[in-house]
Amino acid sequence: MVGNHGLEELIGGSARIFEGALPFLGLLSEASEYLRRHLPETDFVLENKGPTVAIHYRLARDPVKTREALLNTLARCPATKGLMLKEGRRVIDLFPPILMDKGKAVRRLIQASGIVGAVFMGDDLTDVDAFHELAHLRRAGRYRCLLVAVASEEAPSEVAETADCVLEGVDEAITFLKLAVDWLSAHER
Repeated sequence: MVGNHGLEELIGGSARIFEGALPFLGLLSEASEYLRRHLPETDFVLENKGPTVAIHYRLARDPVKTREALLNTLARCPATKGLMLKEGRRVIDLFPPILMDKGKAVRRLIQASGIVGAVFMGDDLTDVDAFHELAHLRRAGRYRCLLVAVASEEAPSEVAETADCVLEGVDEAITFLKLAVDWLSAHER
């Protein structure tokens, strides 16, 4: 199992941080502390995930102003000079500056598991990396893949544009998954 944009793996029941991210854990912690010291945590939630930091401002009274304040503060933070910043659905993510994303992670996972098909569901900009990678693997003729966007008011248009199909929200995604499980169970070999 892979998580946190490919920077964490679950192997044999224990979680492991992707080795390339380890040298940047200190910078990520410093950036978190800098934000806590320089901005009141009233309009955002800071989530230090180890190899990444997610700064959620979805519940801010004024998301536009909060985003601007966060970006300005991060620009002044010495630790962020050595990190990558990506924006998503009312979230700013800080990453180690290494070549890892959801696309590379899903490729690694598929190749390691030996499966020949996959369904990937996504609703955020970082999921587009996985859509692109899976579409590439499908075009190469090695895998059967279905790319599913889960629509919402906050979802960037690129998510739906790169997917094979679009589901309208979480409820439709749950229905889709239940139908898929039922179909697979009925067609088990």
